[in-house]
Amino acid sequence: MVDLSGNRGWMKEQIAAYSPDDAARYDVFMDESAALYAEANRHFLGKLLLSPQR
Repeated sequence: MVDLSGNRGWMKEQIAAYSPDDAARYDVFMDESAALYAEANRHFLGKLLLSPQR
């Protein structure tokens, strides 16, 4: 079982118990995830997908 946390160090320790290779790539994964979220937020999140104007 992995306890989720906002602390990257703690998360990497938890993941390393199952997969040291995955733990080594965790920072890259989180950085890429943050970039994807920022892009989605800029273009989609928080915006209406349907416009009242047709």
